[in-house]
Amino acid sequence: MTKKLDRRAVLSASAALAVLASDAGRVLAHPAGDAASSNPIFRDVFTADPAALVYQDRLYVYAGHDNAKEGQFFTMPGWRLYSSDDAKAWTSHGYVLRPEAFSYGRADVAWAAQVVEKDGKFYFYTTLRLRESEHHAIAVAVGDRPEGPFTDARGTPLITDGMTTDSKRTNADIDPTVFIDVDGTAWMAWGNGDCYLVKLKPNMIELDGPIHRLDLVNYAEGPWLFRRGDLYYNVYAGEFNGSAPEHIGYSTAPSMLGP
Repeated sequence: MTKKLDRRAVLSASAALAVLASDAGRVLAHPAGDAASSNPIFRDVFTADPAALVYQDRLYVYAGHDNAKEGQFFTMPGWRLYSSDDAKAWTSHGYVLRPEAFSYGRADVAWAAQVVEKDGKFYFYTTLRLRESEHHAIAVAVGDRPEGPFTDARGTPLITDGMTTDSKRTNADIDPTVFIDVDGTAWMAWGNGDCYLVKLKPNMIELDGPIHRLDLVNYAEGPWLFRRGDLYYNVYAGEFNGSAPEHIGYSTAPSMLGP
C-alpha cells in the first residue's frame, strides 16, 4: 500500500453496513482458496460504516460496532479499529473510542466516523446523539497515533442540528467525512437528506467560513470526498424520491464547492 490509496480511496462510509469485525488483539487471516476470504473481511462481531486510512504503508479500518438484538434499532457502543499490511491478515485493536469520551454524547450511538492524519496528529470525526436529546451532532477527538488513545478535542460539538435548520430532514448532522486537499486545505462534508460542506481551520477542530449546502442528485447520506487529477468526487448513498432501497452514487466538480 502507498499513501496514494489515502487520496484515491472511494470506500463510502455508508456503502458497506454489514462488515464484520474481531475481538481485541486477535489476528484474522483467511486461508488461500477461502471463497469468502474477502467479504466480509472481519467476522466476529457486527460492524458498520467502515472508513479507511493509509498511514506509513499500513491500512487502518475504523468501524462502529452494532450489537443490536433482533427487533432493536442500531445499538452501537463504540468504534473499533483493524489494521493490515496486506489487506489479507488483519489485527484487531479493539475499541479505540466510545461516545462516553464526549461529555455530551449518548452511550449507544457510535455512528459513522472517519479518521484523518495531519502533521502527525490523528483527528477522529464522529456522529453522536446528544444526551437527553434526539438531536445529533458531529464531534472531533484527537490522538497521537492511529490506534489512539483519542480524547475530545474541543469539549463541545463541532456541528449541531441547530446549524443546519434548512435541511429537509431533522437530525441532519450525521456521517462526517474529511478530505485534505493538496494545498493543505481541509474540508468536511456530512448530512442526512442534504449534503453540507465546510472548510476547517488548520487546527482541524474549528470551522473556517460558512456552511454550504451542496446540490447533489438523489443524495441521502454517507458522503466521501476525494480528488483524482483536476476533478473532485463526492461518493454517497443515494435514494430515489426518498424511498428505499438506497444505492451508491457520485458527483464530480471542478472545485470542492462545485458546481
